[in-house]
Amino acid sequence: MRDAKTTPARDANAGRGSPRAAERAPVAPPRPPHARSSSRPVVVPWRNLDRRSYRAALCGGSFRLGIALEEPFVYGRPTVVFIHGSGGSPGQFAELAGTLRGHANLGALLYDDTARLAPAAAVLREEVLSLRGPVVVVAYSIGTLLPAYIGATDREGRLREVAAVYVNPLIGGSRYADADSALALLGDVPGLSWLHGVKRAIQRVFFPSIVQDLTPEGDFQQSIFGWRSRAPSLAARTAILFTERPGKEPDIREDRVRKLFGRSRRELVERMGTIVPVGSAHRTGHAAPLAYPELVLPLVVTAIETGSANRHPPMSFPGHPPVV
Repeated sequence: MRDAKTTPARDANAGRGSPRAAERAPVAPPRPPHARSSSRPVVVPWRNLDRRSYRAALCGGSFRLGIALEEPFVYGRPTVVFIHGSGGSPGQFAELAGTLRGHANLGALLYDDTARLAPAAAVLREEVLSLRGPVVVVAYSIGTLLPAYIGATDREGRLREVAAVYVNPLIGGSRYADADSALALLGDVPGLSWLHGVKRAIQRVFFPSIVQDLTPEGDFQQSIFGWRSRAPSLAARTAILFTERPGKEPDIREDRVRKLFGRSRRELVERMGTIVPVGSAHRTGHAAPLAYPELVLPLVVTAIETGSANRHPPMSFPGHPPVV
């Protein structure tokens, strides 16, 4: 590989222009994300940010929202951006990132996973478009909704070359946000649909803001999965991995999927990308890929090599066999 040029990675404190301004700007070489600031420590997500420290830094304003790189950006390398799920942190990907270190620029999307999701998705879109070279987004659980949303709302197809790996994505919303079975049943009875309005009012007052974006009736979920929604522009380059036991998915019920989106769960998933077969031995739960990152590694490597064809030699990762 040619000698790679490096440039400082942008610190999580750096400023950011509006997405519309960025779209109107003349075409120029994309800026590498996160120029580091000497006034605060460099954020290294994989080693430093467990859930407690992540929330403390977020609430304390120690970093700004956006993609934070682990090391200075290296031109000529692909970039892998990790997106954690609700209740997690970038540190969930520590082992997987460690395996990829030296092969790719490694970044994590720093966002408030208790807040509304559309603003975080807008930041992701702007900063992914600013990256030079192949980009692979690796997202887990609720985190998959962010790239799914920017893909479904990508009317100009600017994200077609972005690859993605979705790990146990949330399809159609959360059971937790969709109300318990009794309320869902009563709300479907003619004359009692007003109970769903009561549910949404309760959620707005007593639950984190993100819950409003996890309800299947909400605009956010409908933009991704609704019958009028577009197939995500990332779909052709997206691999989807499920390790949940059948019937144990955190998504809304299958009958609710059909009622609210006009398609089966399987049809919604297939619009998002290609499902990767997984043996029954690996179907051990929603968090399994975090405990066994070797399930995800082959998918990331394939995405990198596909997007970097004829640019890099094949990657070798001893001790990490492909998924079978």
